[in-house]
Amino acid sequence: MDHPRPGDIFSLHVGWKLPGGHRLEVTFAAQVEALERDKNRLRCRLLQIQSAGGSQPENDVAPYYLERVLALVGKRALVPLEALQGIVLPLRLATLTGEHAFFFD
Repeated sequence: MDHPRPGDIFSLHVGWKLPGGHRLEVTFAAQVEALERDKNRLRCRLLQIQSAGGSQPENDVAPYYLERVLALVGKRALVPLEALQGIVLPLRLATLTGEHAFFFD
């Protein structure tokens, strides 16, 4: 997506390193709400989970983390424009646990 506009939908890929060294990667369908070109970012709303996986089987991921991922649907985030190129954004675990307010209403 070279020229995103509000209303456009794209796949947002994010990843977290979990305790024990395992990784959790999730792809959301996200909708562009606003562009902040001067800050090289956009605001988007997470519409639904498209896929989830990682370095261990899903049933081996602590239920707490899976619940936190599900709770992100409907939230907003400010993400760099590079997210539109399909890269996995590496996020701190604190963004998933809510200790750091990366996702918001």
